Amino acid sequence: MIAKKNLLTFLIILLLGTGLRFIFLDRNCLWYDEAVSLNIHQPISTTFSFRDATSIEAQGLLYYYALKPWSYFFSNVSIFSLRAFSAMMSVLTILVLYLAGNLFFSRKAALWSVLILSISPLHIWYSQEIKGYTLATLLVLSSIVFLILALERERKIYWVGFILFSLLALFTYYQMSFILVATGISLLTIRKLRKKWKEFFISCTIIAICFSPYLLIVTRQQFKIFNSILNWIIKPPPIALLFTFFEFNLGYSSTELLYFISGLIIIWIFTAGLRRGKISEEKWLRLKLITYIISFSILLTFAVSQIIPLYLTRYLLPLSVLYYLLMGVAIESYQYKYKKFTILALVGIMGISCFYYYQNNFKNYSDLYPRYPFHQGVHRKDNAMEEVMEIFNRNAQEGDILAISHQSLLPGVYYYSKHYPVNDFSEPRIIHSRIIYLGKKRETINPLFVPTFLIVTQKCLSEDRYASGVAEYVQNHVARFNTVYADKGDLEKVNFKRLWLLVSSWDNEDGNYDKFSLGVEKWCDSNLKNISKERRENIGILLYENTGKL
Repeated sequence: MIAKKNLLTFLIILLLGTGLRFIFLDRNCLWYDEAVSLNIHQPISTTFSFRDATSIEAQGLLYYYALKPWSYFFSNVSIFSLRAFSAMMSVLTILVLYLAGNLFFSRKAALWSVLILSISPLHIWYSQEIKGYTLATLLVLSSIVFLILALERERKIYWVGFILFSLLALFTYYQMSFILVATGISLLTIRKLRKKWKEFFISCTIIAICFSPYLLIVTRQQFKIFNSILNWIIKPPPIALLFTFFEFNLGYSSTELLYFISGLIIIWIFTAGLRRGKISEEKWLRLKLITYIISFSILLTFAVSQIIPLYLTRYLLPLSVLYYLLMGVAIESYQYKYKKFTILALVGIMGISCFYYYQNNFKNYSDLYPRYPFHQGVHRKDNAMEEVMEIFNRNAQEGDILAISHQSLLPGVYYYSKHYPVNDFSEPRIIHSRIIYLGKKRETINPLFVPTFLIVTQKCLSEDRYASGVAEYVQNHVARFNTVYADKGDLEKVNFKRLWLLVSSWDNEDGNYDKFSLGVEKWCDSNLKNISKERRENIGILLYENTGKL
């Protein structure tokens, strides 16, 4: 009877987690990182090759190969169908975590763990993106499960499972190498597990041999990315580890107060719940191993980030499920008077943070300290780009051109335009046939050949090495988006009647555009006749008329 009740509870939690991941799955627009994934999945033009796309992708390519057959299950490629793969991988992670908790600890610990994972704002965030992080999380968790089974049971099949899932994880998530190193250090540190280090070393040797043909590609890829002028990631200071702890708990959409309160609650639960006297020797050894793997992996990742800057939370995401497993065990062992109130408060805070996520209540918190933004590399999700492109789609005319002032707007022009965003008129239909329209409104309109440019000024680019690198990259790798230096006279060579200018920045939470967009807008205001200016969320759409004064 108890087993059936626990199973029913798990099914309810699984249904809850599934619903939270699939609800509003296609509400928000495609954003830049997702567009990179989509470009690799299906190149957007004959000039944007698989090699070009992977040159700016810092992770393994197994996710993209897995996304291909997944797409065959859907009649039309859409944001929903592509994001559904990430959502499904996250749902499977809930299932595997329950099996792991039930197998290694107890049903109650497993239920608490999967409840936390199901309502985790951080995992819901990544389950609704066209990125490989949820697949990596599933594979890393499966690898650790097989490792613990292999350490405890004298069956080679478990070592085979560990090797297989570790390899798959490596081909998806290069930081799996850090976890393997951290696991080896953990086995050497825990005296009772040292005798198993030989089998672990042999397994890692097999993994290394199988991965070695790909190692040269990985090395070149990583060197090219992290030494590129396009790499703007800053070196995280030690306080970034504290922020990662907060984000493991409540994701990116919560408030300072809730981060602080939840952190205190969780520290208290761990302190009061994880005591050796309350947990059997066998379970304590497993807890110790998982704790060491998490700790050494985080320390190793942080050490590497001081040489090659990394987004800590994003790269440590697979470790968060092991953290939730520890939290589930701590909650089960927590026996203090106000246990129900404490747990209810924690679950309530996580629920509020989920609500904030669905309300797009994202803030960068870059003012909390000067060097490291609170959520580095993460930006608010919205549907502004689709609205902006709908305005353009309805009002574009023959003789118009479209210009963008910031590379973050590239995906929107590619995937939400119903016109042909081309500069090369020789093969417009061939190029356009490779573009997937991902908008929600699909009414038929008469398509136009609309040349599209990244518009910049020499003055702005001379002040910023990164922006200059972006302009160079767009010019060389994304041929249909030629870079136009307006104040160099390039625009005089373009025959156009009206110019649509889209201005934005990565994240203009304060309502201002970046200085390069402002520079372009100022130049256009001085040299063209402004007809209209509108704004949707953080994107401005400006229309100018060519008066012939250029």
